[in-house]
Amino acid sequence: MNPVFSEFNREGFVGVARADFLSKLPVGRLSGLHNEVEGARDRALALGRHQVVVIDFEYEGTMRPVAVKYFGKQSAWKDRYDRKHGSKAARSFKAAGFLGKNKISTPPALAYLERWDKGRLAESFYLSTYVHGFENLRTQLLKIYQSKGPCSKFVDLLEQVGKAIRRMHDAGFCHRDLGNQNIELLHGSNGEQDEVHFLDLNRGRIRNELSMQDRARDFSRLDLPSEFLHILIKIYWQSPEPLGFYKKVMRLKRRFYWWQKSRNIRHPICTLKELKKGAGNRSPKHTDLWIWDERSAQASITMNRADRKKCHSWLNYSKIAYSNIKSFFGITQLYRKQMAQAYQRRVEFTGRIGMSLEPADLDFNQQLLLLGELGKIPVLLRFGHHEDKAQWDKTLGYLYDLHSKGHPIMVAVLQDRQAVMEPESWRKFLFYLFQKFEDKVEFVEVGHVINRVKWGVHNMSEYYKLMKPVAELRAIYPNIQIVGPACIDFELHYTVGALDQLPKDLNFDALSHHLYVDRRGAPENRQGSFATCEKAALLKAVASHSIRCADRVIVSEVNWPIIDTGVWSPVAASYLPK
Repeated sequence: MNPVFSEFNREGFVGVARADFLSKLPVGRLSGLHNEVEGARDRALALGRHQVVVIDFEYEGTMRPVAVKYFGKQSAWKDRYDRKHGSKAARSFKAAGFLGKNKISTPPALAYLERWDKGRLAESFYLSTYVHGFENLRTQLLKIYQSKGPCSKFVDLLEQVGKAIRRMHDAGFCHRDLGNQNIELLHGSNGEQDEVHFLDLNRGRIRNELSMQDRARDFSRLDLPSEFLHILIKIYWQSPEPLGFYKKVMRLKRRFYWWQKSRNIRHPICTLKELKKGAGNRSPKHTDLWIWDERSAQASITMNRADRKKCHSWLNYSKIAYSNIKSFFGITQLYRKQMAQAYQRRVEFTGRIGMSLEPADLDFNQQLLLLGELGKIPVLLRFGHHEDKAQWDKTLGYLYDLHSKGHPIMVAVLQDRQAVMEPESWRKFLFYLFQKFEDKVEFVEVGHVINRVKWGVHNMSEYYKLMKPVAELRAIYPNIQIVGPACIDFELHYTVGALDQLPKDLNFDALSHHLYVDRRGAPENRQGSFATCEKAALLKAVASHSIRCADRVIVSEVNWPIIDTGVWSPVAASYLPK
């Protein structure tokens, strides 16, 4: 049965309230409500100019917790606006009623009350049912960021949120303040899907139909890394998005960013108070986010191309350019020599081709069955800094077993963004592994796809710091051959630059590279003047020319196009519309 609401004028307050709620209010409680709010800070949901606290009221035959939002005093021109359009409390009440009528989740409204004094809004309150168990989107995202994924959990969360925003917009409500903190999730029970609730409705607008500008404006207030914001938009539309919609969102987002940046000028006192409180549980910078995609077994693309470019500097480009300019003539001469020798003699491939095994994200026993059909070929195992010690030890167990069966073993050591930001954590990780590798491993590839921002290394200076502890390990474990820099795709200019940035006490025992052919479709297809043979010859020329590595090349990863890989392919960027 729908509750009955009625207008009231009592104790200097006017407003609208549920009849059963209003009838149980004792005389004098309204006039003392501000004092109650001040005294309930131990049950605060939000503090600041607009305070939200939990206070018990009697309705529906019992005492129940109620969320009370007290709106702070405002300027005279805002009071004049509210006289005409309704106060923040009144607008919140109206919006909650509209959403409830259209079956869009928000805590049910109980009342709004306001007190005017000589044309100025002295006090205003919005009261709604208190819903226990809320966790806002900002908090949920922070948990995912701290645990580094998994990506599937991130996308599942966006699916719930994106579909809920679409229902709200299609109902005719534009939120206009749709920050992460104003989207609350209530965890479902017995396997039911979480409910998505929208809060802080006072800025919202009710329209017959929302324009693209209205929809884009709401998305522009969300704090998400740009590539995952794009995924949310795809989920929202459940079909190809309207042409230019994502660009419109990003344009409005940039405008909102500069509006936020000007806040310290517009509200200097509030800014100082926030600085004194400290950062708290503030989300990390988007450039420092690192999310693991367990389906494609690699780091997720979190930022779009424009944002990824911001991670590089002119100094970084200058270092790479200098290394290539000084090496160009020598590498060119060696490349011509290599090509002249191509197909001139028989090459024995025994022991030259191995198999990469995935111990963390795939069924390892099935991989061992397939490996058994190939004999005692070389194998590659990966250890990720993002993993925990239990997973490292589990992979080490596989490594020891494969070694005992006679397989030559190469190890790839993967960094994440935390490895760059917390060098001591990365150092301990490397030292723990190397002591376990001694006499078991032939090659260790340290560093992974350093020419892709998504893997956490943003410039050559960061790569240098990443390799500093490896120089120490070289002296301690001279029998372990260390290889790198493990760049990906046909971007040898980055490889040349990276070799020049190694610590002075570290040279590689081989040049390792990830030579992908997926985007070409076949090894004989050309990328400019280079097919796979030419690329391999150029890699060999780089290794022969550089004084920072031995004259040997290891292609430690290669891939091949497979039909219908879906979200298990890195090209899908973690999500495909259903």
